[in-house]
Formats: sequence, C-alpha cells, structure tokens
Amino acid sequence: MKKWFRKPYGKKLKKLHFWNAWVVVFLAVTGLILYIPSFRGPLAFMRVGLKEIHIIAGIVSVIILLEGGSSILQRGGMLCVSNSINHQWVRIKLPLMNLLMLLLLMLIYAFSLKG
Repeated sequence: MKKWFRKPYGKKLKKLHFWNAWVVVFLAVTGLILYIPSFRGPLAFMRVGLKEIHIIAGIVSVIILLEGGSSILQRGGMLCVSNSINHQWVRIKLPLMNLLMLLLLMLIYAFSLKG
C-alpha cells in the first residue's frame, strides 16, 4: 500500500484510467446481457448472480472515481493544460476546485440512483 502513495501522480492516474476502462467495459457487457430480453431465458440460472456482480462492479467504478478525485485534491488542485508545444501544470483556485469536486460527486450520486 505504501508503494501506491509513493508513485508519481502521472503513473497513478494512468493506472486508475486503465482499471476504470476495464470496469466500464465489464459494466457495458454485463449491462447489455442483463438488458437484452432474448438472453433472459437461456441465462435465467445465472441472472441474479450476474446482476449482483454488475452492482459490485459499479461500486468498484465509483471507488476508482473517488480515488482519482482524492488524488486531484492531494495534488493541490493542479491540472495539466495541454497545448501543441508542451504540457503545463496550472493551479486552479480553491473555490473552482471545490465546485468541480461537487459536480463530480453530484454526477456519481446521479449515476448511482439511476441503477
């Protein structure tokens, strides 16, 4: 666990994006399997288990998003602004950072209610 906190911010963010992408792919596939009516009959014996795994994967996705948000807060509100020549770190003012985090938490809450 200590190795995770010592990793540079870019490597940590890259790992979070990698795992979140796989979780989103898994959620999309299981969501389609659960939604399509023609799969309901043949997969009836495992539908409840698949639905529970789908819910757990959604919770894992939210945890990954919260970890990414906490990494941004630990970084002190710095975001990378890119142009064609170089990448620059720009410090965002605290009220704007709080507004962005509030928006992120509201989106996570809205997606969790949709379930």
